Amino acid sequence: MRCDGAEMDGTNDTMTWRYQAVWREGTGVLAGERHYSICEVYLDDDGRLANWTENPAIAPGGESWEDLQRSVGRMYEECWNFEPVAVADLQAGMTFRRRQTKPCTPLTGRYSESGRDDATNAVPTLTTDRAVTSPDG
Repeated sequence: MRCDGAEMDGTNDTMTWRYQAVWREGTGVLAGERHYSICEVYLDDDGRLANWTENPAIAPGGESWEDLQRSVGRMYEECWNFEPVAVADLQAGMTFRRRQTKPCTPLTGRYSESGRDDATNAVPTLTTDRAVTSPDG
């Protein structure tokens, strides 16, 4: 996906974005524990951090059930493929380290060099075999 850089800083540059796992140190009774969440990071053409969401704990969402499934799948895949970083360490110009494992296909646990389902070569979508009912019946 592409994001128009003009929306962020008034330039005409374009940048890519993706999800990034981040962590913070707990406080109070949770002191000494790390708490993980997901934020969006915006990368320049060289793959360096240009900007990130102010809220380091965004939730998946979409305009449809399928959009939500794709959003959750993308979050899972991108969190799997990049090492988490401390929110406090985020700074413009930094790069992110890819994990040293093969990419994982969302929810199947199958590994693939391309990040796609090896059996179908498709980007996987989330499915369930349970019946899903609406609150209205």
